[in-house]
Amino acid sequence: MRRQGGTILTAEVKAIRPDGASVHVDTNSGSHQADVAVIAAGAWSLKLLQPLGLNLPLIAERGYHMTFANPGITLKHVMSDIERSFAVSNMEMGLRVAGTEELGDADDPPSWRRAEVLKRIAQEILPNLNVNEGTRWMGPRPGTPDSLPAIGPLPGHPNIYVACGHGHLGLTGARTRAALSQVWLPASASISISHRMRRIALVRRQRPATWPKFNERASANGLHIRPRLAAAS
Repeated sequence: MRRQGGTILTAEVKAIRPDGASVHVDTNSGSHQADVAVIAAGAWSLKLLQPLGLNLPLIAERGYHMTFANPGITLKHVMSDIERSFAVSNMEMGLRVAGTEELGDADDPPSWRRAEVLKRIAQEILPNLNVNEGTRWMGPRPGTPDSLPAIGPLPGHPNIYVACGHGHLGLTGARTRAALSQVWLPASASISISHRMRRIALVRRQRPATWPKFNERASANGLHIRPRLAAAS
């Protein structure tokens, strides 16, 4: 993008404001005007979309991991325990144990008990693992009830686009999402794109869904809801 004359600005986006043929992006460093805006803020996208009338059924699927800089062992392959939603892999910075899925708000405080449970499971599977130098991490993944992303123009605002909800496949989906010329086609186009915005049932000017209602919709669409800590117990 820089080679083509673009600029990358790092700032906290406070709001997206449509203004006729242009869009204003309000940040903590000032307001910026553009012809087109793309909301691709991951699990935080909903907070930018709701003021624009789109109550997207988006939730943070929060994952945890611990990384041990001096594990004392080296794995030849990635290890996983499907029943406990747990995986171990070698990284440049050490041995990483990861797992669990906690549904909630992206800005909720981390439940570090989950990371400690991961460490305990790792010690059970790898008795020689040195866990003295471990660092904890939590990150929210943007999830939808049907596990498909929401991609396309924002209803009522043709110069604002949505691109979020890739769940666990953010890096995988980013390359496909970048092919905007194929994704953002008129509704009458012959190409079939199942993740068009029109499939989203909750659209403009509806009350924000409570988590129980989201869980009910998610379960109906095949998304397994794990209670807090249950996936790592």
